[in-house]
Amino acid sequence: MKKKKKKDNASAELDGLFPASLTDLLTAGGAEFLERVGPDVVRRSVLQVLLGHNVRTQTEPLTRQRIAEVGGGVLAMFEKGHRLNPDFFRRLSSLAASRVQRGGTRENAWPAQWALGLTGKGIQNVLRSDIGALDAFCETLDRAISLAAVSLTEKIGPLSMALRIGIDPVNDSPTLGWADVLRILTAIGCAELTIRGSDKSRYGKLFERLVLGSVLTLLGFHLDNRRAGSRNSRVFWLSDSTDERECDATAIIRPGIIARFDIGFIGIGNPEIVRDKLSRFARSIEAIGHTDASTTFIVVDRIPTGAGANTLRIAEKSGTSVTQMSMTLWPRELAKELSEKVGHVHQLCNLDDTATQTYIEQHVSSIDVRVFLRSANARE
Repeated sequence: MKKKKKKDNASAELDGLFPASLTDLLTAGGAEFLERVGPDVVRRSVLQVLLGHNVRTQTEPLTRQRIAEVGGGVLAMFEKGHRLNPDFFRRLSSLAASRVQRGGTRENAWPAQWALGLTGKGIQNVLRSDIGALDAFCETLDRAISLAAVSLTEKIGPLSMALRIGIDPVNDSPTLGWADVLRILTAIGCAELTIRGSDKSRYGKLFERLVLGSVLTLLGFHLDNRRAGSRNSRVFWLSDSTDERECDATAIIRPGIIARFDIGFIGIGNPEIVRDKLSRFARSIEAIGHTDASTTFIVVDRIPTGAGANTLRIAEKSGTSVTQMSMTLWPRELAKELSEKVGHVHQLCNLDDTATQTYIEQHVSSIDVRVFLRSANARE
């Protein structure tokens, strides 16, 4: 029992060192973080996707901002830990291992993992999810850091760096050497890996809703997530975690005529995903029989090179429309598909490139993109 109590006390020494003012960067879902950066930033990002730009280009600044702020939080964690405990760096591995063994919430678990040079995936892959292997892992980590510090001292020279946060003079500001700084850099590097992995999933799902909701609004549909409004035509709703999720959005063109939408930011490296989407809809039609009452529209980043002919053949067979977001002004192409397949006529169909871009820019500026997130289960 004493050993258990010692571990609890040790891990508690690490808790609360990551700044409380930044913990929302670790705990908040994607929707909350987008609220934090502001609707104007999000709206500009959505506009760029509607004009044919890569969604990753739009989400990278958001991810980079989060990584930078989290990195600052990690630095503050080390500064506070060393200021409160002169033996902090020497005891860091045991403190962090105790916290990882106990588990806990993200604001406590993630910084502890990073201090050990690990991420959640690292615990699964390096330790094979065996928390009991942490002691041996910590020994090898400490040895690797020490050897690297010695090597850098020989090859570059000794390092002496003061670390202080705050404007008030502090006489006993921590002075760090190579080994201390390498521990900080290791933790910040792992923090970036964690954030990138988290954001890849969170922004992909969120921007699917943002882009699909925006383009349908742009094309004259009205959001009705209650699915029981007074309108019975030109309305749509977005699927959420409570749906069986046959599609990402459903639109009622007019009574009896329905359009289903499936969206994915699928790049050239994943040709099988586009085919799987189309094959799934084709099998559905074969099972229930073709009907003009429901038509499926698939929106993807691009059709992978070499898969175009087969993809379009499957699409034609299933009566499915495929629109590529990599095409400039692709909302106009989607408008034409809607006009041809379900009779939803929109003025975009007849506009030239300049007028189309102007129309998209003007109308996106008036869309409240936040409404597309409020019904989403956006937390990871």
